[in-house]
Amino acid sequence: MRQLPKWLAARHSAFWSHMASLTRWLRDCSAADRENRSLALPVLMGLGIGAYFHLATEPPVIPAAGCAALAIVAWRVARMARWRAEALLWLAACVASGFAAASIRTALADSPQVTGAQADVDLTGRVITMETGRRGGQRLLLEAVSPDGRGTFRLRLSTPRPQAAIRVGDWIRTRADLKPLPGPVIPGGFDFGRKLWFEGVRGLAFTLQDLEPVEPPGPSSRLEQLADAVRVARDRVTGRILAATSERAGPIAAAFLTGERSGIAEEDNQAMQASSLSHLLSISGLHMMLAGFGVFAAIRYAACLWPVTAHAPDLKKHAAAVALLASFAYLLLSGASIPTQRAFVTVAVAFIAVMADRNAISLRTVALGATAILSLAPEAWVDPSFQMSFCAVMMLVAAYEWWSRTRLNYWREDTWLRRAGAAVLGTAATSIVAGLATAPFAAFHFNRLSLFGVVANVLVMPLVSLVIMPSGVLALLLMPLGLEGLPLWAMDAGLLAMLDIAHWVASWPLASIGVPSFPIEALLAMSLGLCWLAGSRASWRWLGLVPVLAGLAVAVVSPRPDILVADSAGNMAVRDAAGNLSFASARKARFDAQMWLRADGDMRDMSDALASRNSSFACGHGLCLARAGNAGPWVALAAPDAMGVACRKAALVIVAGKATGPCSSDVTLIDQPTLLRTGAIAIHLNGNAMEIRSASDVRGQRPWVPEAR
Repeated sequence: MRQLPKWLAARHSAFWSHMASLTRWLRDCSAADRENRSLALPVLMGLGIGAYFHLATEPPVIPAAGCAALAIVAWRVARMARWRAEALLWLAACVASGFAAASIRTALADSPQVTGAQADVDLTGRVITMETGRRGGQRLLLEAVSPDGRGTFRLRLSTPRPQAAIRVGDWIRTRADLKPLPGPVIPGGFDFGRKLWFEGVRGLAFTLQDLEPVEPPGPSSRLEQLADAVRVARDRVTGRILAATSERAGPIAAAFLTGERSGIAEEDNQAMQASSLSHLLSISGLHMMLAGFGVFAAIRYAACLWPVTAHAPDLKKHAAAVALLASFAYLLLSGASIPTQRAFVTVAVAFIAVMADRNAISLRTVALGATAILSLAPEAWVDPSFQMSFCAVMMLVAAYEWWSRTRLNYWREDTWLRRAGAAVLGTAATSIVAGLATAPFAAFHFNRLSLFGVVANVLVMPLVSLVIMPSGVLALLLMPLGLEGLPLWAMDAGLLAMLDIAHWVASWPLASIGVPSFPIEALLAMSLGLCWLAGSRASWRWLGLVPVLAGLAVAVVSPRPDILVADSAGNMAVRDAAGNLSFASARKARFDAQMWLRADGDMRDMSDALASRNSSFACGHGLCLARAGNAGPWVALAAPDAMGVACRKAALVIVAGKATGPCSSDVTLIDQPTLLRTGAIAIHLNGNAMEIRSASDVRGQRPWVPEAR
């Protein structure tokens, strides 16, 4: 007993010694990363933006902006006064700025929209964009005249047949059914309506008749005329690309150069997805970087061939300026989609850095580009394309900077064999880093992981970088002279080889696996961990693995819903005894069923999954009955006239219409009008108890939710 005080004293001394060492280590790491604090600006702004979109109700914009301004002023005062709380105030100012930017952006974009279904409406408007679907129909973006004639609003108009007589910029008239913007097909799923709302679309229109050209009500503005001229030029370039290339590779060449993806064969599209090459089909950072920096390098190399220009002052800056203009031209030619605009901002920041004698490829440049994008378009933070491209570029630049600091002298040898080996290993490392960085986002948004994507990218990226994109850019430059044939032939050959590689990799066993949906909190934890790993240079950067592993653990153990119901009440799914989703209907709400399968990580063929032989439902006389799981409650999808039988047999009754009366108190009854208000619902079972979650519970009362208007 006498030794106990000495033992406690020794343990007490050791504890405080370890705490002192930990404090010194944290202080040293903080000092080492102090100069990198600006790299956290877009991440902190993103946290504020995420908090804004997570709210259930729309916050008032003036208090949000006022709080951000107050936080910025407080931080500036603390910095000038050298207060210890300066770092905390900086964090608060960054988060508040992101929240205010999102609130202001929503307030500026708010406008009237379609809030309910309307049948046989007379529509008149101007065609802004046109694209052909894989089933032969067309989808148009229409600037329609509002019913009161006092303004215009944008609609996405779908037609079942191609409209050969209609061109971009034409005024048309038709009769169509109007519908509000769609909501998620599963609570917590991707919000299509929110994405369309921020793109300016205010409703959906469906027509079964041909579009009738009409005379414009007045002369077009200069800006509209310029936009129409760019779109006409884009259509002509697409036509010349398709005329000079093969039937199989031509649509992909058009996707690379003008962003027109409608003609790509479905089997090629699926092979590109399974081999993790589908990112090449949408013009994003890779294409913009290859096009812009390809022009930049070509100008510098060409200038070196002439003695007069080889030693010209500021040659690098002049090449960057020309490459910036070329990138802007590529932006216009490609259709200036939202992801392409964000890619252009990133490339523009890099070229401006070159002209300002700064490093064009650095984490600071990436952070500055991301900050500019989030300031102008805060909704990009919740968009998959921004998340994947930003994280991939961030991790690649961080890996490049680490390699530049730690590479061995072995790799500086000039032998061609070692250079070739370094090129192959560099391509493989790039694919591995980018694949690991984007894997959490691909799993969350697309519920799919390509196990052999690294192999496909290692084989394809040299083709894209050295053959496909240089040939495409050269074809665009020579097209005004009518000399695009040879470059497009080379591009066609490269694309055919790329497709062969994609199909070969996609044919391997387990080339693509499904991943069930998991909570957004898990994605947030993994994202913050990756940002910490990339942005820190101190030894505490490895602490970023903690949230990454925690997010993975949450994603693995996340429960899946046992019952899903479409917002139209046309279809429902239950989890059968084998753990798979079983569907009540093979015809109705097929898109919802397809999205449910994807969210469940189910790689079954759509037709096979919907086949009646694989259904747990017994259907007849307007009633479909099934039992959820092994011993779960009975559920029913019933027509209104079969509701009485359904109420006697099932614990959950979904009525595909308006309920004709109540059920007993121990039966949960949900009819179609209720679903139209709440959106799709997901139900988790705990024994016979049901936990019901609707899409409206997640979306809240926001401007892009038609039911809230």
